[in-house]
Amino acid sequence: MARQFFRGRPFRNTHENRAFDRLCHAVELYTQNTDDVRVIGNVEYDSGQIDALVLKSHAITIVDFKDWGGVITIGPNLPWVNQDGLKVKGGSYANPFMQICAYRAELASDLETAKWPGQDYSHISGFVLFLQNTEFQMYPHDPFSGETGHWFSAGDWDGGVQHICHLSSPKLDLSVAQLDELVSLLGVKSYIPQPQGRLVAASDL
Repeated sequence: MARQFFRGRPFRNTHENRAFDRLCHAVELYTQNTDDVRVIGNVEYDSGQIDALVLKSHAITIVDFKDWGGVITIGPNLPWVNQDGLKVKGGSYANPFMQICAYRAELASDLETAKWPGQDYSHISGFVLFLQNTEFQMYPHDPFSGETGHWFSAGDWDGGVQHICHLSSPKLDLSVAQLDELVSLLGVKSYIPQPQGRLVAASDL
């Protein structure tokens, strides 16, 4: 089976469990049957919990779920805030970008120990996936660098998952055996995403 799904322990929050299942179904929709893809949920690291990893032969993408929406102001060094001034935290980090940076460094360190020649782990991607409809604006005095823009992005479901599925870099070239070795290295178990169904509001019952 070309597309396989894995998970560590169940997520602690309902929206994370639902978001991971939705991500798995979206990956099935936006990738080809012949693509070797591994989607992994709830990976525990010293720096925190990686919500999801999407692994392909030419892409390694860290995905972090945020159950926020509306207008979000973002930048690499300042707190991310919504239109009401509420902070969108990045776990124990000041913002989601810093959170992704920490996860990326720790994952790259793990991959270096695998000693796979020819891989450039600076091409690991990071994506902050907002679970509600979101518009983004930048702090004018806290811009992302051009280099950061090559590997980091944020979005909502509308176009976000397609972007994740389309990410690719010639600097990464993982064989099927290496993808499976990475799954084993992370210590996660095979997972079957729950079927997507229509939710009925209690008021309609």
